Formats: sequence, C-alpha cells, structure tokens
Amino acid sequence: MSIILQKVQISQINKKTWDIIIESIRNMNIFTKKLNPLTGAVEWVMQNENYDFNQEIARSAFADMLHDSERNEKYYTAIKKVIEQTHRAGKKAHVLDIGTGTGLLAMMAARCGADTIHACEAFSPISQCAEEVIRENGLVDRIRVIHKRSTEMTAGDGGDIPHRANILVTEVFDTELIGEGAIATFNHAHKHLLEKDCLVVPTSGTVYAQVVESAVMQRWNRLDPWGALKLSGAVAMCPGAAAVHDLQLSQLKLSDFNTIAPPQPVFSFDFSGRSSIPEDDSSTITFTAVASGSAEVVFMWWSLDMDPQGSVVLSCAPWWAHPAHPPGPDSIPWRDHWMQAAYYLPAPLPVRQGQQLSLISSHDEFSLWFNLTSTSDSPKRSSKRPLCDCMLHVTCSRTRVGMLNDTSRRDKYRNVLHQLITPQTVVLSWGDTSLLGLMAATLGAKQVYHVEENSLSREVIEGLVKDNKLKSKVTILDSTKLDDKIRSSVNLVVGEPYFLNSLYPWDVLRWWFLRQQCPTASCVPVAATLHCLPMQFDHLHKIRAPLGTISGFKMSAFDKLIQSASTVSDTEVEVQPLWEYPGVCLSASHQLISFDLTTVVPQSEVEVRGTITTTVSGTCHGVALWLDVHLDSHTVVSTGPQSSPQPGQRVSWDPYCRQGVYFFLPQVPVTSQSHLDYKAVFSPTTGEITFNFAIQK
Repeated sequence: MSIILQKVQISQINKKTWDIIIESIRNMNIFTKKLNPLTGAVEWVMQNENYDFNQEIARSAFADMLHDSERNEKYYTAIKKVIEQTHRAGKKAHVLDIGTGTGLLAMMAARCGADTIHACEAFSPISQCAEEVIRENGLVDRIRVIHKRSTEMTAGDGGDIPHRANILVTEVFDTELIGEGAIATFNHAHKHLLEKDCLVVPTSGTVYAQVVESAVMQRWNRLDPWGALKLSGAVAMCPGAAAVHDLQLSQLKLSDFNTIAPPQPVFSFDFSGRSSIPEDDSSTITFTAVASGSAEVVFMWWSLDMDPQGSVVLSCAPWWAHPAHPPGPDSIPWRDHWMQAAYYLPAPLPVRQGQQLSLISSHDEFSLWFNLTSTSDSPKRSSKRPLCDCMLHVTCSRTRVGMLNDTSRRDKYRNVLHQLITPQTVVLSWGDTSLLGLMAATLGAKQVYHVEENSLSREVIEGLVKDNKLKSKVTILDSTKLDDKIRSSVNLVVGEPYFLNSLYPWDVLRWWFLRQQCPTASCVPVAATLHCLPMQFDHLHKIRAPLGTISGFKMSAFDKLIQSASTVSDTEVEVQPLWEYPGVCLSASHQLISFDLTTVVPQSEVEVRGTITTTVSGTCHGVALWLDVHLDSHTVVSTGPQSSPQPGQRVSWDPYCRQGVYFFLPQVPVTSQSHLDYKAVFSPTTGEITFNFAIQK
C-alpha cells in the first residue's frame, strides 16, 4: 500500500480518492495523477501495476542510440584496435563495459577476441534484457552482466569483478558530453576498477565552441518588446536560462547566424586515466573576431577520439563544421541522442571585426556554461554561471519564449484586437504568460482582467504592468477571484490560447471550456481546426523503429521489450519539434475537426471519420498533427506548417511550436493512390482527442 500511496499526498485524499486507492489495491493496480487538458483539473487514473516500470523502459531511448550506425561502426573499430594492441603486448584483454545497455559493446569485444568481459548496467530491466540479447547471440559464456552502477562496484577477491580490467569501453555521454555523470564514472573506474596502463574506448573527448550573432536563436531566449508594451527592467536585463538548449543545429540555415568566432576547442577531457578529470574547471581562449556584430550565442558540440592513437574520430559537429566537409545537412550521420547545443551569453556584446575577445568556458560535474569579454575585462569576474532572475525563463520553455517573440503571430493578434477594441471594451484575458491582455490595454480597452494561475508567471506579468503604468487598467487575478460582477462586465474574451501544462497542440482547447464563463461576450479566437499530414521522415521514425540486427548482432529480445513496454505506457501520439526533423509530405494537408469557439462545449463526443489519398509514392512513417487557431474569419495562427505543404516536398514547420506525430509500426509503403483511413474522437469529458490511422491494404 505504501508503494501506491507515494503517488499522492495524504492531505489530498478524499473519499473518492480513497475509494480509488482501495480499488487499486484489490486489482493490484497503481493510480497516477493525470491532467484534464480541457478543465485543467487533476484527476486520478488507475494504471496497470507495472505502468511505471514499462514507462521507464519505453523512455530509455536505447533504440535511438543504436540506430546510429556511425557510432556503432567507430566503437567496433576502436574496440578491435585496443584488443589487438593488448594482445600484441603479450597481455590478455580483460574488458569492462560500463553502462552496457543492450550489451552491444560487450558483444563487439567478444567478437574481437577479448579474453574476459564484464558488463555492468544499473537499470534492471535493461540489464536483464542485455543478458537475453547476449544469450540470443550465443555469447552467454563469454560475457558476465553485473546488475549495478559501476560506481558501486569493486574489483579483486570478493569483488564484483575478480581483478582490475585493462580495457574500458563505455558510452556514458549526452549532448553536453558530461551530463550523464561521465566525470565521476571515469574517475571512479580508474581509481577502483582499472589497471594503471589500461586502454580506454573512447580515449578522450573535445568540446568545441563557436561564437555567433543570431536573431533567430535569440528568439528562444530574450523577450522582445511587444509593440507599445515596454519590457520590465528584470526581463530586459535578465541573462536568461542557464540550462543547455539542445537542438539540431544542422537544421539552421547559414543565413540564420553570423559567425563572430569560428569553431575552436575549449575543453579536452582525457578519459585514459593519466590524470583525474576535474569536476569543476574553466578555460579562457583569446581570439580575434572574424566579423562585426553582436556576440549573443555560443554553439557547442564535441568529438571523441575513440582509440589511443586518435585515428578513429567520432564528431557531433553540425554540417558546416564537420571534419568530413559534407556539402549539406543531409550528408552527415543523423543522431538524436547526441545533438548540438546553444548557450546564450548573459548579455549581448557588440564587437568589431579584428577585436580581441576572451571566451571563458566553464563546467561543473554535469554541465557547461560560457561568458565572453573583451580582453581588458577580468575573466574571473565573468566566469559566473548565468541564472534567470526575472522568472520568465523559469516559467516558460524556450518554445514558449520563441512563440512570444514570433512577430508574425504577434502582429496578427494586434491587428484583430485593434479592430475590436473600443474605449468601452472590458477584456477578460485567459492564458499563462500571455501578453494579450496587456496588449489590449495599450490599444485602449476600458478595463482588462487577466487570469494568471501560475504564481511565477503572475510575477512576470505584474512587473510588466507596473513598468508600463497599466495598474489602473489591468487587474491580475486567479480564477477563484473571477466573480459574477466581473463576468457580467466582460464583453470580449481573448486568449492565444496557451497554458503552461499543455502538452499537445490541441490541449489549448481548455480555453474553450474557460471561455464559457462569459457566454454572451465576443471572443478571440473564434474557431480552431485540427489538421493532419501523412509524412515520410528522413530519420525521426527511427526513435520508434525496431532494431532488428545491429552490427551483425540480433536485437529481437530488446525490440520485444521496448515494444511491449511502449504498448503499456506510451500514448498514441508523440510531441516533436518537427522543424528539427526533416521529411516530405505524401499528400496535401487535411482538416480533421473544426471547433466553433463561439458556441458552448458539446456534451457528447465529437467523432469524425474519413479517408485521405496519398498523391506521391514513398514510405508513410506517420501522421503529423497540429491545431490552427482562427482569430477571425480570415486571420489564422497555425502551430503547424509555415506555408501550404506541397506533396513530395519538404515541409517547413513552425519552429516555435511542437506538433503531434502518430507513428506507424511497421512503416507502410504507399503509392500515389493509397488510402489512409482515419478516425478522431474529441471527448468533452476528458478533454482528450484520440486518433486512429490505418493504410488500406
């Protein structure tokens, strides 16, 4: 019972919740909190007792990594080299594989002739799966799997391994290289588990930085003024979020940034054990600006020297900086587990071409950050990690900040509100971190009531109200203070709509439910339409695709585990920033459901069925889904494509919104006349939309 009760605070248990608890115990289920996207209310939902277990497996993302053929090939090559090097020295090759996952690297070591192999994996379901994969490949007598973290292991008599290993193979890296605890892992292994003259795959890692000016990138970080609305001092001067912004830099156009300093190494991590890796360190490099501009962003990526000689190199560089000199973004290996990153400088620095600058790079045990100064400034004064002090970056995702900075989107709202607002207009603005209410006040509304439920975002809005001297016109309140007197005075309800806890694009239909509190008032938006588009992705489908055989090793046991866990815990639609994941559409876009936001929410389910005909041949990996919001009869704000999709052509997606993707498993080949049947059901009770898509055979 304690396992079940840890999901809920005792103070939250009422009779209804207690009945659910009892029912869960009887049926050996657990119950979890679930947000109703339409009402915003938290509800309790019973799940299978293994729900958490399966969800953790399904989210493990090992499959995405194992689809990286370049990674696999270079690990295989380097492992073969170090084992042969050890044998040539007259030694047996004793291999330790830390974080073995599916056991792939350990099996590579076995095929390359290692004498003993120990592989550790802390995540129990995956370590058990590794044993099954190893058994499936006939290597069970060659590899021993240890079910614990390497930092909990010991070597020697009575230890987890009988003696120290002389070869370490491991993959404990993320986008920041060190974010998964690589420093502690290597330091502990060299101190407790490895011989002093051991060989390590990979042997070292190098972090690269490129300083750029980029208005495109800054839209994800700094809030721009909203027309007549001035930014508060805290928002205007805030250094931004400290967290890394990981993204597929190769999807940026070269015109999206201006290089101030070309890529250069800023950190080198020696994994060989010749010295301990510091948990906290910084470096300063001085360079000459190659262009004038405003230094705003640092692009970061890393490379690995896989073998001691540095002859096998794996690079995560974007295409324009890749050592293989590819002609474009489609010519470099695709990977989603190791992307590139952007770090926003605490303040833009105006620079002149030829100016001497210092880039201060810092890291702790898990993360990186950067500062830039002119050479006359003190590096010590400039090495502090930037932290948000305006609350905007604490409250909002980068996607949300980008959405607020989208000038096209903002201008559409302004133009529509400008036509509707008069000196007699009383506005109710409902939505999280929304500036529409303040915009309405600057456009001359008599009074604005802005409902802001989140305390942190309320602090941001209050600062903007104060700095723009709008206190007499704008009242900020939570929904409990929205009384009948206020409701009866409102004649215009506005919303983007946007809510911090929304996941899917259509979750913002919650605004429709809230708008009912002023049923006689006009509203903006007036309608919403749900759309879909059959897609052939370049690579995104691999995150759901089975492995089959990887580097000559059978992975069916792993495929079965992931697919089984996904069936139990995954939703039918994933949310993805599709601008980062290119693909072509296989038909024109299709409208699924239309919602009239000027009317009451229906009491019964809304179900639509139909058929879409693909107009080009290809492989249908899935269906992209998004919501268009209609501000009036001719003004549309879309969360989907930026222009009308053309069958057989790449789709240009809105970079400041995430779209839904319904994946097909297995992927389905289609012709120019294939038929895609669909069913979509909107439930006003749960606030959810469920989908079913199927290609006719």
